[in-house]
Amino acid sequence: MPDNLSCYQQMYRQSHDGIIILTGEQIVYTNNSYAKIVGADSPACLIGRNIYDFIPAYYRELVRQRFRMILEEGIDIPLIEVNTLRLDGSLVNLQISACRTGDSSEPQVRLVVRDITELKNMEKNLKASKAELDRAQKIARMGSWEWDIHRRRLYWSEETFRILGLEPSDKTQSTEVLLKQVHPEDRNRVRKFLSTVKAQMTGGKIDFRIIARDGKLKHIHLEGDVEFDEQGNPLRAFGVFHDITERKMIEAELQNARAQAELYLDLMGHDINNMNQIAMGYLELAIDTVKEGGSISEDNLFLIEKPMVTLQSNSRLISNVRKVRSEQAGAYKPEIIDVGKLLREVRAEFSGITGRYVEINIAIRHSLKVRANELLKDVFVNLVGNAIKHSDPGKALTVNISAGVALSNGKPYCKVAIEDNGPGIPDDHKRQLFDLQSLDKARTSGKGLGLCLTDMLVRDFGGRLTVENRMPEDYRQGSRFVVMLPVAETD
Repeated sequence: MPDNLSCYQQMYRQSHDGIIILTGEQIVYTNNSYAKIVGADSPACLIGRNIYDFIPAYYRELVRQRFRMILEEGIDIPLIEVNTLRLDGSLVNLQISACRTGDSSEPQVRLVVRDITELKNMEKNLKASKAELDRAQKIARMGSWEWDIHRRRLYWSEETFRILGLEPSDKTQSTEVLLKQVHPEDRNRVRKFLSTVKAQMTGGKIDFRIIARDGKLKHIHLEGDVEFDEQGNPLRAFGVFHDITERKMIEAELQNARAQAELYLDLMGHDINNMNQIAMGYLELAIDTVKEGGSISEDNLFLIEKPMVTLQSNSRLISNVRKVRSEQAGAYKPEIIDVGKLLREVRAEFSGITGRYVEINIAIRHSLKVRANELLKDVFVNLVGNAIKHSDPGKALTVNISAGVALSNGKPYCKVAIEDNGPGIPDDHKRQLFDLQSLDKARTSGKGLGLCLTDMLVRDFGGRLTVENRMPEDYRQGSRFVVMLPVAETD
């Protein structure tokens, strides 16, 4: 060992870090720690070896440049991380610092090295675990959060940032930033929840809506708990931030499907049963008449005709329910429909009504086209048919149909108004006419059921159906039904 090492040799031997002294490219001294790092039996096995025997080829030129900087310019090399070779050819991760030593006649390079292979493997595994956790959170749309109570720092996972539509940074991790994203109608409720959790140091959960930075409405489930030390002092709060938008949409669809199923059951059960009771009443009268020795003549032919009319109504109701159900299941393909042509076809269906006078007038102001399907015709047939069905048979009925373009929220709509001079609809009944929850009340005039189905079709076409008085101050002067449908964009 060179003389200038003698005063340090005891310290070098006891060091847990590897120590190497180089003269030129040769190793002139090393300690037991370095020998153990490279897999040598003893330091003596390494004396005289070329240092580049332990440097991978892709590092050698860079290392030569660094050594020249140390020897020629006296520049120390602070801690750097490199991969070096063990005697068996395997790689080891080292943290190295280097400086010039020795006298000016024979300058040397002293290297201090530390094996950080295990640390690097731990970092690699930690990164892999974090990446797996991030992927899992992304798939589940469930972010995580943690509140360091002592440092008063809030931490969000990457998925939490993604859900909120924010970029990860220290500045954006705060409850105030979260509250700004919360839907205005839910903000006070969420603020109260967070304040209670923070004040009482208790866990909890809450569902609310946010408006992400991209403008999308999302439903969020926030849940958390608090960890305490052995003395009962709170250490940290932690929990999940779950995007449940898809679940909420499914729940809404299920609720809508349930409501529709109940409607169909109501229509098919209650109303068909009522109509059947009427039919059976007339048929029982007919049977009693025959049993008493009478016969079915022109005077009592209504005992047969009335049940026939009722059964026909049953068939129409079943047909309407099937059509609406099929339409909502996507059985009818959308197409561009000429509204004027369709309305003229509807008028033709009601021409030549026997036993009474019905006049149907059409006024079309523009060439109107909408995107719907073939059931749009049923909408107008039902509205015109209702006007005829519920008018006084002893009076002449006039049905006026007008069609034109109207703006709604700045967008063009096809506006079709169907008005009649029939008995009209009381104002209190109008408010319940299309309400699926008020079908029993809607039945009082016999108009509600078909109109509920008609309204469902119009809404499926992206439009709306309303009813008003033909004469504003007197509902007894007739009704006006207005159908608004978006004008179709055509090439």
